[in-house]
Amino acid sequence: MDPPLDEKKSPDSEMADATPGPVPVQLTSPVASSEPEKMMAQDDPLGPIVEDAQLEHGSGIAEHPQTGGKSQTIWNTIADGDADEGFQDEEGNAAAHLQPEVDWDASGDGMEELVDAPSTDIRHPYTTQGAFESVLNGPLEFEGSFYFHKTYTEFPNPVLRLDSLGHIGLPLSTREAKQIISNSILAPFGQGERTVVDKNVRDTWEMDASKVHFDNPAWKPFMNQVSQQVCLKLGLAAAQVSTFPSAPRHLKKRRGMFATIVVVLPSAFQGGAAHLSHGSLSTVIDSSSQSLTNLSILACGYRVALAFNLIQTANSLPKLPQTNDFLTRFRHVLLSWKQQPESDVPDKLIYLLQHKYSLASLRGAGNSLKGADAYKVALVESLAKELEFDVGLANVECHVTGYGDDHFGQEDSDEEVGMAEVESQTMSIRKLVALNGHHIRDEVECEEDDSEFCPENLREVVEGGDPMRESTKGYQGNGAGSLELWYRRTVLVIWLHRHNAEMVYGNNPSPVLTILASREEPDEECRLLVKFLLRGIESGRFGTKTIKGLCKTACRWKNLTLYLKTLGLCDGTKILDSLPTPLIANAVEVFGQGVQDMTAKMLADASTNTARFGLLDAIAEKMDSDWLARQRHELTRTLKKPIRGEEGLLVKLSVEGGGVPFLQTTILPQVLSTADVTFFIGFSQLLAIEQPLLRTEEHALAIQAIVGDLLKLAIENTDFSSSGSPALAYSFIEACIKCSRADLAELVIDKLTGLCVLPTTPPIWMTNVLMPLIPQLTASERPIPGLVKLCRAAVKNRMGQLGNTPPTDREVSAILDAIVETKDGALLPQFVKQMLLLPLDEARCRSLIQHFRSREETLTCDDGLSITNICTQVVQNLVQRTHYQSLSLIFGHFQLCLSTNNVPVLSQLFPRIFSPVVTNKRTYITDTLLPLVPKIRGELAGRNLHPASEPFGGAFKRIFELYASKVLGPKTSDHGSLVENVKKLSCSCTQSIGAPQRKHVEKNLAQFCGYRIANWSTIKSNPQGLQVNKSDLLYSSIVWTMQQTTLKEALGVVSRDQGTLREIFGEDYGNFMKALGEEPVEAGPPPAKKRRVTDPADIIDLCSP
Repeated sequence: MDPPLDEKKSPDSEMADATPGPVPVQLTSPVASSEPEKMMAQDDPLGPIVEDAQLEHGSGIAEHPQTGGKSQTIWNTIADGDADEGFQDEEGNAAAHLQPEVDWDASGDGMEELVDAPSTDIRHPYTTQGAFESVLNGPLEFEGSFYFHKTYTEFPNPVLRLDSLGHIGLPLSTREAKQIISNSILAPFGQGERTVVDKNVRDTWEMDASKVHFDNPAWKPFMNQVSQQVCLKLGLAAAQVSTFPSAPRHLKKRRGMFATIVVVLPSAFQGGAAHLSHGSLSTVIDSSSQSLTNLSILACGYRVALAFNLIQTANSLPKLPQTNDFLTRFRHVLLSWKQQPESDVPDKLIYLLQHKYSLASLRGAGNSLKGADAYKVALVESLAKELEFDVGLANVECHVTGYGDDHFGQEDSDEEVGMAEVESQTMSIRKLVALNGHHIRDEVECEEDDSEFCPENLREVVEGGDPMRESTKGYQGNGAGSLELWYRRTVLVIWLHRHNAEMVYGNNPSPVLTILASREEPDEECRLLVKFLLRGIESGRFGTKTIKGLCKTACRWKNLTLYLKTLGLCDGTKILDSLPTPLIANAVEVFGQGVQDMTAKMLADASTNTARFGLLDAIAEKMDSDWLARQRHELTRTLKKPIRGEEGLLVKLSVEGGGVPFLQTTILPQVLSTADVTFFIGFSQLLAIEQPLLRTEEHALAIQAIVGDLLKLAIENTDFSSSGSPALAYSFIEACIKCSRADLAELVIDKLTGLCVLPTTPPIWMTNVLMPLIPQLTASERPIPGLVKLCRAAVKNRMGQLGNTPPTDREVSAILDAIVETKDGALLPQFVKQMLLLPLDEARCRSLIQHFRSREETLTCDDGLSITNICTQVVQNLVQRTHYQSLSLIFGHFQLCLSTNNVPVLSQLFPRIFSPVVTNKRTYITDTLLPLVPKIRGELAGRNLHPASEPFGGAFKRIFELYASKVLGPKTSDHGSLVENVKKLSCSCTQSIGAPQRKHVEKNLAQFCGYRIANWSTIKSNPQGLQVNKSDLLYSSIVWTMQQTTLKEALGVVSRDQGTLREIFGEDYGNFMKALGEEPVEAGPPPAKKRRVTDPADIIDLCSP
């Protein structure tokens, strides 16, 4: 029998539907439809075929009035499915219990003979005869049918008795059918993952099985006979069956159920045929011509039926017919898989079953499968156990998102929305369970590279079916609406039993380490878990944490084999990096001589000398002294490449080995042959100060020569231009100075100076290396030969590289430090000249002036140029190069002049801000110049400067005059009489459309407003209108008054003393006040002279050159 394909429930398929567990009584009312009813198996599992089975009766399905008859029809079909209730997960599922293996090194495989001509590709269906997919997709030599149908002309009357109605006569009358309906409930049906009730879809009623009884003792033997015939027809070993009532259950099928028997009692009806399908097989049963005694699709009338579930009662899976060829070929595949190197075979295989199973059904695992799926899984499981494979079931879930083709939002379109454009696709393997239903894992790792899928295009096949669920958002007007589709199918997962832990824990060793840490002694489960971790270490999936955990476990269990096995899988150069020294020392204490060879290997393979000698010191008191001596002797003669931080260790080894001779003969040759030259620097410094090596004059001279040779070798072989920071060069110079080899420090200086004069030296090296180095060298307390030469070369080179880009603040500081170091008076003027050519902003000028003034005592200049003059030149250069338009820029430069004691430069700044180019703009005067007044006045007040003093008084006067002439203007006439005349307008017309009304409005406008206040014109339309435009005459005086107030407030900010204002405006005071609309106040007698006390520090020398 071919495996079943996806099976869908049609609205007329109630006869094929079997709710989980016992099937309740169902009644269907009369309908008028000629469409034949389709009898289909539902999306629920079929339990495996059994030898020991029971026939569990449910209750009758009354669908026609039966008028009499002597025969009945019995159908059998694969059990239908229940609807899963959403996507909920089961609570409290524990991980599958792992079966242990005997030894760490045992493969766990049986002792079967090696297979001949093993399959080279376990998965692919077209490579070898024994390929996995090819075998499972091949024939199973099963000759049974997927359905059973027979009409019995002779059968015992069941003497049907219902609790609420009593005995029911056969054939069923219309009156009794309606009575049954009145005591029944509307039957639900499966729709996707849900169970729903909808009379428009399924007009069927059901009755609780506990209310249905058969009073004829002959009925049970008859049904036992029927069940035997059903089993034989389906190709199963004949099973003894019996009937018993049980409560109805809508949501879950009775565990072990694998088929449904529907007994249609004699009834009269009219209608089409029953359509049965199972996978790719289908058949049509048409018995409507004998409706009194046969079964057919209901077109009109009522039909009554009894439904029975055929279930297994034994714990073992049912046996299938003999399939020797299948087993032979499949055994060959599994043995090939098992015996080949693991790198050549997949970790697991995922095989797509042909039926769809809901989540609830999957919880029943192997007992919930149906059809060919059940046969295949039963065979696979029996052989898998024998050959040490494990089998489980899981769901493959696909999620597709994109844009739907919804016909541009046409509501009258009857077509389903399709996927027009795919945006993303995901696939996952979820809810892995064993065949006994035990939960193994929520999600199984899978790579969508087809290496483990059967078929290899698994995702495409799953998405080629009908979606389990979909979500759409309709047409959005300017684009297609979104569409999401969810698909779900069930897969068979098979893997080697020795890889069971991989299936449970995946790539997460943490829970396994936790389990092992809780066990004082290893059991079988522990051994399997250990092998899982060892495989992970070997493959590189698990790292330091796992290695450390296994070694701790080995020590706690005192299992030397496990300890050695774990470390044997590790990279020897990284063992000491992975394991802390105390852990290794503990292992040495636990295992003693058993780990001597492994410890020696660790010492030999370790990548650093520090780790090697550190471990040797840690186990010194736990190992045999002779062994320790041999190891130390070996390590000192096979040093690893010395790294920074090991200088002290090598000096210590030299002292312990006998001093200078041991250093010369053993340590130094290895250092010279393996170490980087930068290592020589720190090593030389320690040698120079190590007193045990300097006990005799001979040894001191030898050390001095060694240090000199090492430093010189390092200097000669170092390319300082490749460094990105000054640290390298500084460390070399510092080492030479500390080792009293100033002559060698000059070698470094010479190399750096040579780089300065090279035209190929990149500016970035000067910026990042040499210029930051100079302040470090100039700050040294010890003299550095050649430093002046380096500083002079650095200054000239950097100034030549400036171009049009100003140096950074750090570079300016370094250049000035270098100039100070050279004491060359010609360099400073050159640097200042170069800087004045660059586009310096205010911030750079401030910083430059600060640098100059901080070195005023040390900087020298040949032409007598003072730091004060240099600072003035910097500020003047800034003012002269700036075009002023913004308030912040003007005020910033004003503050710079004051803060640098360059008030005379303001005489250059103010004329530039009063340039006609900018003062011709009213907004410049109102938004920039006038707001500048309070800012300047505030600075003057803070510095105790008089506002009338120059150049401040002149600046204030110019700002006020510009505002008065270009913003305020002449005072306008007072038009108050015009406003009063407008107030006399008393017309209250609300609508003035059309010629008569227009003339009425014009008359009032002319009388009370006049053309000085407004002008108007006729709108030649029908009806006529009037357009009135107000003039600015009424507002001019208001605006002038507001601007006058603004100017007065600005004057008050400068000074409220009329004498001060007279001093500022001088002879123009009277004219200005008249322009302001004010009468000038006559000057009173001059106040008594007072002696002004001024802090000498506030005196500004305006006469200095």
